[in-house]
Amino acid sequence: HEPFCGGSAFFLRLWADGRLKRFQTLAKAGETRLRLEDTDDPGLDRAKGPYAFLSDTNPDLVGGMRVLRDDPDGLMDMLLFFYKAAGKSVEKLYPWVRDTFVPKTDAERAARFFFLNFHAFNAIWRTDRNGKFNVPLAKDRVHKHPDVGNLFRVSAALQRVQFHLGDYSDALQMAASGDLVYADPPFD
Repeated sequence: HEPFCGGSAFFLRLWADGRLKRFQTLAKAGETRLRLEDTDDPGLDRAKGPYAFLSDTNPDLVGGMRVLRDDPDGLMDMLLFFYKAAGKSVEKLYPWVRDTFVPKTDAERAARFFFLNFHAFNAIWRTDRNGKFNVPLAKDRVHKHPDVGNLFRVSAALQRVQFHLGDYSDALQMAASGDLVYADPPFD
């Protein structure tokens, strides 16, 4: 499910395989174990409640996933802008998006994240001490583009997902008996 990484990728794999039907059924019945008053996620429909809770320390990932959930059209418009600007040369556009482009909106930040992550070497997201993304272009991905249909399907899957920016230990405190918990191992 590129360009999705970590726990988000695990969630999306379970969703795509239909293994989350039990959780979707519980959510439709109005059952939720999360304390919604504690959420920092402004896009979540509190009346319906979440059926999944995804947490990460990467603000670009969390912000990108929120935009994908809440504004997929804005995200697609911005991605289309990048690919039109690239023409046939992702090799020339990639360093500009990585080093020069300064996003001003959430959709621009999300599009930058997804574009770079999709075309980055090994599809990794790594920043230096100053927070600057520093992964080179993957030469084998210069002629590939994200599957737009898949991005809209993922957006639909994220409609009942609560996102949290923070350490996994914060997220674990939200879990209750019977919850499925997956903690992606840290990479130091």
